[in-house]
Amino acid sequence: MIHILITFIALTLPLTSFANVVGTDVQNFNPTSDGVGYISMHASKTLDPGILNLGWFFDYSKNMLPYFDNGGRNDSIRYLDFHAGLGITKDWDIGINVPYVQGQTVNSSSQVTSVVDKGASEIRLNTKYRFWNNEDSGLAVVASTNISRLEDDPYTGHNPGPTYNIELATDTMVEKLALAFNIGYRFRNPGDPVTQIPEIKPIKNQFIASLGGSYPLGESLHGIIEIFGSRPSSKYDGNTYLQLSSLEWIGALKYNPLTNLAVYGGGGTKLITGSATPDWRLLVGMNWTLGPLWGGKTEEPQEVVVVPKEPVSTFLAEEESGEVTVDPQDFAQEPIKEKQTFRLHSLLFEFNSDKLQKVSYEFLDKFAEYLKRPPELKKLVIQGFTDSVGSDVYNKKLSLKRAQSVASYLIKKHQIPAARIQTQGLGKAHPIADNATAEGRDQNRRVEFKVTRYKEY
Repeated sequence: MIHILITFIALTLPLTSFANVVGTDVQNFNPTSDGVGYISMHASKTLDPGILNLGWFFDYSKNMLPYFDNGGRNDSIRYLDFHAGLGITKDWDIGINVPYVQGQTVNSSSQVTSVVDKGASEIRLNTKYRFWNNEDSGLAVVASTNISRLEDDPYTGHNPGPTYNIELATDTMVEKLALAFNIGYRFRNPGDPVTQIPEIKPIKNQFIASLGGSYPLGESLHGIIEIFGSRPSSKYDGNTYLQLSSLEWIGALKYNPLTNLAVYGGGGTKLITGSATPDWRLLVGMNWTLGPLWGGKTEEPQEVVVVPKEPVSTFLAEEESGEVTVDPQDFAQEPIKEKQTFRLHSLLFEFNSDKLQKVSYEFLDKFAEYLKRPPELKKLVIQGFTDSVGSDVYNKKLSLKRAQSVASYLIKKHQIPAARIQTQGLGKAHPIADNATAEGRDQNRRVEFKVTRYKEY
């Protein structure tokens, strides 16, 4: 699949800022290349190693160019943004965006003439590294560059150099609400003023910031709101009617018809009449993830939660009083009780499949040794769970097949009596985390084991 990314880059580079605000470089709306969490904002999470994200967004903006007398604004622009992101390591990914202008119209004599006709307006390269995270929050640094492909853009000047951006991205969960905040600085290398448009001076360095939230509205459906803006870092010569700051918002719905596919639709409007802020904009788009392109899920087995009570349906209410964390290597020391529930976090199967990944076997081998300890095993219930993406029928079928796959391994490899094992596929029922975030969906894709023995110690 790596050839898909190579082909994408090869096709886009010959065509004539990456933070979510470009300032005055024609547009302010810029989707992230990794498609993680939001639309134009950065979440702290990165793409997993070998995961490739491909996507596009269509943006129609009305009245975003400045005017220089009382004639008012009457312009529009249509953009297609093609992007690709690739996870390199656990906390590091890279990406590329190529915004393509489909067309621009200017119907007012009081406005600047069209800055671009058709074609790629710039190339944006970016990289993100997450340096801290816990269960609900994270921090990442994002570095990026804008390479303009416009000639004599009055906002960037004649023959400008690249623009460099550095941002800090943080996010957290407040119950079901996912919140994110980005703040950064843009280092611009403006070119010489474009003499035929003396009213506009090339923009210099800027502060950039954005704030957003995502909230689940139903199964596989989330609402997203983002506010983003920029302001000059210093005053400079040149009188212009163009307001140098920008501030606008967008609202959108995100729908996941499949685990690896997200589609978006929404719009927004200006909060101030600033640089490149339209009266309103409409947007639609999608992100499609592929892979992993190499390896697979290579992390060590994650921690297992041992709950000395049952049933699972009451587990969440008993977390504070009954939850103990145990490493998979410590099953030999785990006290034996008559009834216990073991929860294995994280998806340890091949994507969209019931095939166990190799990293699962070590845990299951240790768990089988624990099951063989006295007193004798009376019943083992293996329950499979999924996230909220997809239909109920699909998820119940997949979760059952995964539970059966685990049971088959324990029976064939470790001779656990098949008559004492029951498998259940509960699909998206009983989530233990918020399906609105990638981290939450990772936790909800899990297997739980309910162990009952003949005698209580």
